[in-house]
Amino acid sequence: MEMLLNDNKQDQQDQQDQQDQQDQQDQQDQQDQQDQQDQQ
Repeated sequence: MEMLLNDNKQDQQDQQDQQDQQDQQDQQDQQDQQDQQDQQ
């Protein structure tokens, strides 16, 4: 049982990490778009 719980926590952590990375990527994209906007 203990192992299962740990696995679950690890999965959640992984998902959170992926979500964070996705968010950072989105922010980066928005930043890039804004930069392009500024140049025009």
